[in-house]
Amino acid sequence: MNFLRYIHRLNICAVLLLFLLIPPSILSKKVVLLDTSLSTTELRWKTYSNIEDDEIGWLEETYRGPEGVENRRAYVVCNVEHANVDNWLRTPRIERDGANRLHVEVTFTMRDCNEFPGNARSCKETFRLYAMQVSGTEVSNTWNETSWDFIGRIAADTGRHSKHESSAAAVNQEIRSYTVTKDAAYFAFRDSGACISILNVKLSFLPSNEEKLVDLSPIIMNR
Repeated sequence: MNFLRYIHRLNICAVLLLFLLIPPSILSKKVVLLDTSLSTTELRWKTYSNIEDDEIGWLEETYRGPEGVENRRAYVVCNVEHANVDNWLRTPRIERDGANRLHVEVTFTMRDCNEFPGNARSCKETFRLYAMQVSGTEVSNTWNETSWDFIGRIAADTGRHSKHESSAAAVNQEIRSYTVTKDAAYFAFRDSGACISILNVKLSFLPSNEEKLVDLSPIIMNR
């Protein structure tokens, strides 16, 4: 397990090094399709939970962002006391806008399961990211796993936190990529018992000629 963590950290270092080597002119051409850090009104994303309770599942909240900026939007979930919970959070429809590959940047914090000793079996320290492509005016309202492309499992590599610790919560940032060929795409975050606050979601792409120079993560092919 320690060896796998070491390899994963090497991959993260490689991505950071790649960013340092990318000419600023290329990074400046990045096209941002969604950035929730710029939203000061309710996002009202679609949510689903297999437990019918208004207090269960992903809930939208506000928080004070960097430099004291207020009214930042966040989605939080913390249902560690429930076994076999299945909570979904889905972005709005994201138009392809000429992109060949979309980059998903997720900024989040996660609570340590050691903080919930009575729920050790049901508490998780990861969540999953999915995507679905659609054509025309097609809308995705399904929460069936088989209808989605699994992009990957996301863990708090930077660190988890406890409310009993005096230090500030560790903020994690993960980037994944997804190849698109249809008109638009949806992305979904799936929780199975973690305690997470998603602080920002950014979706972007590079023009095709610059995209060939940058490979941030494994490509998830469409169905």
